[in-house]
Amino acid sequence: MGEECADVSATGSSAGAVSELSEQWGILQFLLRDGCEALWDDAAIGSTSSRVDSSLSFLVRLEELAKSLNMRKGALSRMLLPFDSETSSGDQASTAALAPLGSQELEGLIPNDERRDLVSQAVALRRLIRIKVADCNDIEQARESLRLAGKFLRSLKHKAVEEQRTMTSVLREL
Repeated sequence: MGEECADVSATGSSAGAVSELSEQWGILQFLLRDGCEALWDDAAIGSTSSRVDSSLSFLVRLEELAKSLNMRKGALSRMLLPFDSETSSGDQASTAALAPLGSQELEGLIPNDERRDLVSQAVALRRLIRIKVADCNDIEQARESLRLAGKFLRSLKHKAVEEQRTMTSVLREL
């Protein structure tokens, strides 16, 4: 799809729905780290949809855990996916692989297996979207981005089913 990601005008009674999908797709191309490749074909669309759902679940889990530890969700996020002001946004996910249990500050607060899982989920989130998760505002921005992605993917699937087409063929017309 590479160069085929350009917007195409829609006509007919479903023009409003297509227009909304097209607008959302334009935004998602910038939000998704893999851009067009994240939705290259129906299998990639399904995988991306699963990753969006998993990342939303991770954010809920992060918030619940932060409350139970009596800390801000942004602080917990930084401990799970440690980086400093010198780490570029694009390198945050790969840098976290060097600390599979996150920050040492979490020692004794969260069991190692759970820490490893949380770090893995934080890395997956960073690999999915182009938003750092360094503070509470970033986390809310990530949540809204994931909600937009989820809404887009559900609408894309609905439109494809409605028109008895593949999701990829609908996406190519946006």
